[in-house]
Amino acid sequence: MNIHNGISIGVIGYLEVNNFPKFFESFLKNIRLFDQNIPLQIYFIFDELSPADQERLQLEINQAGFLDCKIICNPQRIGKINAINLFLKESKYDFCIISNMDVILGEDVLKNLTCALAENPEIGMIGPRIGPLDPERIPSATLRRIINTLWDLHHQLSLIKPKISEVIGFKKRFINLPLVGLDDLIIEELVSKSGLKIQYLPSKHVYTRVPLSWKEYLSQRRRISAQYINYSLKRNYRASTRDLKIWHKFLLRHNLNLTKVVSIILLMLIEAYALMLGLCDNFRGRDLLKWPAINTTKQ
Repeated sequence: MNIHNGISIGVIGYLEVNNFPKFFESFLKNIRLFDQNIPLQIYFIFDELSPADQERLQLEINQAGFLDCKIICNPQRIGKINAINLFLKESKYDFCIISNMDVILGEDVLKNLTCALAENPEIGMIGPRIGPLDPERIPSATLRRIINTLWDLHHQLSLIKPKISEVIGFKKRFINLPLVGLDDLIIEELVSKSGLKIQYLPSKHVYTRVPLSWKEYLSQRRRISAQYINYSLKRNYRASTRDLKIWHKFLLRHNLNLTKVVSIILLMLIEAYALMLGLCDNFRGRDLLKWPAINTTKQ
C-alpha cells in the first residue's frame, strides 16, 4: 500500500455551525502540509443544517479550492455511525481518516497519522493524544479537575493499550460498520480481528470540546456508559479504558500523589453513577445512536 495512491478524509458533524470555522482553520493548516502529489478525497458530512447555514458553509469550503471534495448535508439527524458508513461507501482510497468537527487539530496531525500507517504494514489503526480544549472555561474548579483527570487517564491507559477516538486513521478493511454507538471501538475491533495492530501517537495532539456544566458532563458520561454496556453485550469486546487488567498495569507503573488519588476516586464514583444510569437506559431500550447534543460543546 502506497500513501501516494491517495487518502480519503471524512469530517463528520452534528450541529457544528459555530464550531466549524475554528476546526476548518486547523484542518486547512493540516491539509496544506501534505505532498501536493498525494490525491486527497475529502468529505464533509453535516447533520441538521438550515438552508442558510448550508449555503454559508458550502461557500467557505469551496473557497479552500479542494480538487476532490464533496459536501453532504442531511436535513435530519442520521447518527454518526450512519454518516461514517456513507463516507466508507464513497471513499476510494485504502488510507482513511475520520475526524469529528468539535475538535481543533494540532499541527501536522493528519500527515503524521497517514505516514505512520504507510510506513508500518502491521499497523491498521492509529490516533493522536486527545486533550480538553480550553478547560479554563469550565466554571466549576472541581469539574475542571475531573475532566483534566479523565483525559490524562485516557492518555496514560493508551500508552499501555491504545484507545483511539475523535480523530482516527485506519487502513480500509471494511465498507460498512455495524450499527453501534461507539464508532471508534467498532473500527478498533474490526482492525484487530483483521490481524493488524493499533498504534497511539502521544506526541501529536487533538483538542476536543468538553461540557462546561455538571449536568451536561453527567449526560455525556451516561451516554458513553450506556453505549459501552450495549456494545459489550452485542459484541463481547472491551475497550482498554474499561479493562481491569490495563488499570492494574497503570496502578503498578505510577506512584500517585494524594491529589491525584482523590481526583481518580471522585471520577470513578461519577463513572459508577453513570454506569447505573446506562444500565437503566439499556433495559428501557433507549436509542443509543442519537443522544441529545451537549449544548456547551456546540457554542
